[in-house]
Amino acid sequence: MHFKKSFKLVHEHLLKVRLLSTEKQLIQYQPEISNELNNYHLTEFTPILIAIMDQESRGKGNDPMQYSESAGLKRNEIENLHISIKQGVYHFSEMYKYVQNGNSI
Repeated sequence: MHFKKSFKLVHEHLLKVRLLSTEKQLIQYQPEISNELNNYHLTEFTPILIAIMDQESRGKGNDPMQYSESAGLKRNEIENLHISIKQGVYHFSEMYKYVQNGNSI
């Protein structure tokens, strides 16, 4: 029983460390994502774009948004994180407008 409790505590600690590490990785992109969203008057969606980035890459790599295909490129062809963010925000804004115009995805 003692081993299980110790294992659980270690597991919880490692999970917290991983989450904090991922959070730091993602939060560094918040100003750039927010700035790009501002170009489309959509800054209130910054947390959603950060969540998308978390899902796609945990904020790692040169294409943290993973939106190469939406630009007509091959998977992972974007190799610049600024272009990745710009494309991710652009694609999000286009989908947002599409739905706002009464269309469904």
